[in-house]
Amino acid sequence: MRVRYIVLLLALGSLAYLLLWPTGLNFPKHSFEKPPPLSGALLPNTALNDLATLGTVGDGPEDLAITSDGTIYTGIANGTLYKKSPSDKDWQAITLTYGRPLGLAFDPTERWLYIADAMNGLMRTDKQGHLERLIDSLDGKDLGLVDDLAVADGGIVYFTTATTEWGWDEANDAILVGNPTGKLMRYNVRTKQLDVLIDDMFFANGVALTPDGQAVLVAETGSYSIKRYGLIGRDSGRVSTFAKNLPGFPDGLNYDADGKLWVSLPSPRIAMAERLSDQPFWRQAAYKLPEQFKPRPERYGFLIALNADGQVVESLHGPDGKYALMTNVVWRSDTAYIGSLMERSIGVYTRSL
Repeated sequence: MRVRYIVLLLALGSLAYLLLWPTGLNFPKHSFEKPPPLSGALLPNTALNDLATLGTVGDGPEDLAITSDGTIYTGIANGTLYKKSPSDKDWQAITLTYGRPLGLAFDPTERWLYIADAMNGLMRTDKQGHLERLIDSLDGKDLGLVDDLAVADGGIVYFTTATTEWGWDEANDAILVGNPTGKLMRYNVRTKQLDVLIDDMFFANGVALTPDGQAVLVAETGSYSIKRYGLIGRDSGRVSTFAKNLPGFPDGLNYDADGKLWVSLPSPRIAMAERLSDQPFWRQAAYKLPEQFKPRPERYGFLIALNADGQVVESLHGPDGKYALMTNVVWRSDTAYIGSLMERSIGVYTRSL
């Protein structure tokens, strides 16, 4: 009898903790459209099953940048930046950020590799590994989780802070809580001017300049959408939605040579997260669950391509999940090089001729 009583008390205590114990966090109410059906251009396939790789580089090569001579650069969880030329057998370390490099992008001259470091802000290095921290604060406060970037002519860098509340390894909790503290920012390296272009984003992520230079696009991971910020003429400063109701969580954004915008989806949309999106009370309860019971990304390879109107025109799937949590893709001719936040290598997909 005593054992049953103790078990009952423990069960009631656990239930009270899940339902009533405050977290001190803000859980806004969100409302999203029903996910699009996986049909037409989204019809599942096996294109990303059994990917080739470029050999082990280390934990979480989240992004990559490729120079005109074919040398690939990436960064991993321990802060090391690596490069590998077409003639190299192994990856070569070039520098250490002492943080967590996420987004990578060369300037148009390929002199500087710019780095969105989740812990140290906006940085850059030359090809010899001479590292420079550019900016790590806004109005005297830490920038937060600096995530991705795109570099224009004249030392203009567009970059995101995904959240000011969570670390790079807490993205799942940041999206579950859903407090929109993300930002799209612009930094002028020459004048050292920092401007906030879009504020209050629900986990701001991948960044891409449109091929015509008229706008910058930014993935809003938590809302399954991509925002557009105008840069030219009467459109300058105008924020609009480029794509919405995507079939997964958008991360990295990169254009291919044909002008299609490729979006990396680390996971399809999660049914449990969908059900909880407009229920802050139950989302708070889910947040307090042990990690194995919280909504988690699905191991599923997923890349989609959008046209200039933001419509899905192609998708590549890897339902076997052998290479998962795809966060960026860079195309060179018919070959896609794919980064991941959890794998230990760069994935390689080549179209069949």
